[in-house]
Amino acid sequence: MQKGIKSDPSMVIKLRATFLKLATALDLPLLRINQANSPDLVSVSQYYSTELVNYVRKVLHIIPETMFGVLARIVAKLTHSISVFTEGILMMKKTLVGIVQIDPKQLLEDGIRRELVSQVMRALHNGLVFNPRAKPSELVPKLTALGKVMDGYYRSFEYIQDYVSIYGLRVWQEEVSRIVSYNVEQECNAFLRQKVQDWQSVYQSRAIPIPTFPPLDQASVNFIGRLAREVLRVTDPKTTVYVDQSNAWFDTKSHVEIGQMQILRKAIAHELYTTAKFESKDLVAALQTTNDAVLAEIKAHHRDPSKPYPKEDNPLLMELAAYLDWCGLYQPISKIYVTTRPIGNLPLFMMLFTVTHLAKFTYVSSQGGLLSKRGVDSIDGLPFVLGSFTFLKQFHQDNVTQFLAYLGQYVRSLLEEGSVSVTKFSDASVETTNILAYLEILVRHCNVPRKVVLNYVPDYTFDQFRSSS
Repeated sequence: MQKGIKSDPSMVIKLRATFLKLATALDLPLLRINQANSPDLVSVSQYYSTELVNYVRKVLHIIPETMFGVLARIVAKLTHSISVFTEGILMMKKTLVGIVQIDPKQLLEDGIRRELVSQVMRALHNGLVFNPRAKPSELVPKLTALGKVMDGYYRSFEYIQDYVSIYGLRVWQEEVSRIVSYNVEQECNAFLRQKVQDWQSVYQSRAIPIPTFPPLDQASVNFIGRLAREVLRVTDPKTTVYVDQSNAWFDTKSHVEIGQMQILRKAIAHELYTTAKFESKDLVAALQTTNDAVLAEIKAHHRDPSKPYPKEDNPLLMELAAYLDWCGLYQPISKIYVTTRPIGNLPLFMMLFTVTHLAKFTYVSSQGGLLSKRGVDSIDGLPFVLGSFTFLKQFHQDNVTQFLAYLGQYVRSLLEEGSVSVTKFSDASVETTNILAYLEILVRHCNVPRKVVLNYVPDYTFDQFRSSS
């Protein structure tokens, strides 16, 4: 049947009669059950109807498969051939197969989605393969090549959507999002005790399955893991340094720029926000307004418990958070990633840990940040500050306040011990300078209010620090 459709697309019109005859074949096994008034009639009918629908899907799958074969050649004159393939099935009306209604248009769309998922997954699997020993890194060339392939599929869908009577760009966005979410979920199984199996995933589908491929290395399950590990490798503090003023990573030996924008999570949020702001400014404005309104209501509830608060079964907060994430309207540094138990004297421990490691840095005013004194230390300034603060944010907010209080007390003791005058801040120790630089980075990148820091370190101290640097 598929060979006949492929050679003569007009045969699709004749398939309706064939499917109706197959549907009448269901009467024989159901006759005795119906005569016996058995309660199993519905379940048996559902089973046979579903099997028949799957057979219909299998037969009609030749249409989207052939469409993608045509698209692969990217020849404009074949556009008419694509429309002919779909014309027949779009002329068919909805048909009742047993107790399941078949919508030919929906079957066509499901087939197109299935073939799209297969093609995109194959492109991602084959395109994101990296050689860890390659110098320079293959990251940018591989992403550029993959971007061209994905852009080709995107433009093709945008072009043919009117010819096949589907919302091509919506299908593209939904299926690509499902592919990425599914592969992230499977890659995260390595960190979970209760793993999410393929059949348990909310992103997997029987009608439109996401294909899986065997792992290409021992560390990663799929392309998401390979991409993440390659990004971490090329930004490794052992070989790179992050320069805040340039918003980029640089190789410590060749000084070649190897990263773009800001530290990974902030870079993703920035890119999402910039794209959303440019492509759909009305959506971004609506989300910002809604988010501000919900936060105001929540804060009002905490001040006065009699005021309303979203119930647990209310999907507002979850759905709003998903939209905010997609548009980059979130602060990665302020997020809570894991649930933790209280740890005694955590602020004091973190203060000692921070002060100890700050001794490995030197403040470079021309770059406005902390750089490692020795290349063998494998530590970078900004990632260290953001990492230590992110760790603290996983605990109660009081831990951050107490941590800042300890650092402020330590700075004041250093200034008093060294008898540093207000007019000669340059005489202050390297340790004092590094701690003040650390606090400045917290204010700039971690949304720590400056007035909170000034409660523990005098304002004139920061003024002299900035003027001397």
